[in-house]
Amino acid sequence: MFINQRKKIVFMESKTVSDKIIETLIELGIKRVYGLPADNINPLLNSISKYEDKIRFIKFLREDDAGIAAVFEAKYAGKPSVCFASVGPSSALMVHAMYEAKMDHVPTILITVDIPSYMDGKDYVKALNLLTLFKDVANFNVKITDPLSAKYAIYRAYKESILKNSVSHISFPLDLLKEEITYDEKIELNIPRIEYNFDTSRVIELINKSEKPLILIGHGARKEGNRIAELAEKIGSPIIYTMRGKGIVSDYDEKVMGGIGAFGTDASFKALSEADLLIILGSDFPHTWYFRDDIDIIQVDTNPNNIGKRLNVTEGILSDVRTFIDKIMNKIEEKKEKFYSELKEIKLEWEKKLVETANLSKSPIKPQKLMIELSKRIGDQIIVSDIGSVTVWVIRDLKVRTGQLVLTSAWYGTMGCGIPGGIGVALASNKEVL
Repeated sequence: MFINQRKKIVFMESKTVSDKIIETLIELGIKRVYGLPADNINPLLNSISKYEDKIRFIKFLREDDAGIAAVFEAKYAGKPSVCFASVGPSSALMVHAMYEAKMDHVPTILITVDIPSYMDGKDYVKALNLLTLFKDVANFNVKITDPLSAKYAIYRAYKESILKNSVSHISFPLDLLKEEITYDEKIELNIPRIEYNFDTSRVIELINKSEKPLILIGHGARKEGNRIAELAEKIGSPIIYTMRGKGIVSDYDEKVMGGIGAFGTDASFKALSEADLLIILGSDFPHTWYFRDDIDIIQVDTNPNNIGKRLNVTEGILSDVRTFIDKIMNKIEEKKEKFYSELKEIKLEWEKKLVETANLSKSPIKPQKLMIELSKRIGDQIIVSDIGSVTVWVIRDLKVRTGQLVLTSAWYGTMGCGIPGGIGVALASNKEVL
């Protein structure tokens, strides 16, 4: 799928391929690159030093931490981040972080530096087959051997990562980085705008006939909290959320019952047990045994592969959440009987039980107590949760407001992601991170 760029060449003063890589990253708006200094990536670090007012190298002590920081930056920003790795163990350690990106569907670009091309096939020290190493984790996975392809490959990796919310891996032999080039290329980054066209008649029918609709929100509903709350109010629906859906609608909203599964509450389980219609917005929730078999399901997702992958859906809609809600909002009937009101006492009883549990012991402090006190004090900080029992306490017991970002390792479950992830988010956001 590579295209001939030679017709677009403009000659210029001599620069190295490494310089061109860094210039291209700057063109694409990359402000940070994460990694660990090593001999083989020194050409890239030297090039960064020429543009240090525009791009920074963020140094970690291990490549997997550097990769996690990059991935969490992308989780926050919603656009590709970049990390570097050197030959051998350096690249192998990055596999862990790239699986974090793959499984949470986070756009991430990994640039690795391979052994010199003249040592290929000679069983050289630290020689790994990098394309094989990243074959399962990267949707775009190439080794560049021609200086002419360097800029195009970076642009292509960026575009692939955005369109597929995936990992892109580009490998450059060390000797190629040092080659001089005397040309530039004009490449335009064209990200197509996706327009969704779907029939709402069946959706309207299902919502209007339901007596107890329930909305489940995931990461794909991010930034649409107010719209979702309006929809839920109109149809009387309680709202429950996945790990990545926390913070989209405020926990203080009377319609929000909490998480699901291990992160669930008495109110969320009651909602699931009584609902006659489940509306899944932007989620590919894997633990489907929490859902009844006899319930109608509407699933809305931008990825057609997710629709009906785990459940028999009554109606699948290929759309983003905003477009879906905008198209149905004025066509659905307002329900006088609010299903969420029936769960009010159960929700209050759960919160009372939480406070009682929190106060059972002053030493050691109960984790529920810490979450209650944090809930009173947090402002607009971005919250990064590590993985383990702490995840349950944050997702289930911490209360956050609409639009407050709560980031964690939802699918890969990376223990130890909290500190490097928090660093990546803090650098990208310039905000206080908890």
